[in-house]
Amino acid sequence: MRVDIKEDDIHLFPHSDKVVHFTMFFILTALFSIAVSAKSAAEIPFKQLLFILFCCAAYGAVLELFQGTIWVGRDKDIVDWVADVVGSVCGLLVARKFFNQNLDNRHGSVQNWHD
Repeated sequence: MRVDIKEDDIHLFPHSDKVVHFTMFFILTALFSIAVSAKSAAEIPFKQLLFILFCCAAYGAVLELFQGTIWVGRDKDIVDWVADVVGSVCGLLVARKFFNQNLDNRHGSVQNWHD
């Protein structure tokens, strides 16, 4: 079954779909990185950062390739994938900063309590 979505039906402003791609992958990657780092309770190692980015970028690429198939009826767009990757990088950076600050605050409060 083919689902046809007209481009004009979903655009709020020019390139609004790129903002949606960026936002979705920002949230996806931030939550993914927080979940990974919460288990180790330490800064995410560089290899894990690359793994998270690779997974999210690959997911975005697969989605774009799937959109180009006859079943979806939409065009694949490399710029959508670029928005996915940029959103993932930004989400990872914000999540790391947020998680590291919270981790420092928790360690500081525990150390102060024991002193």
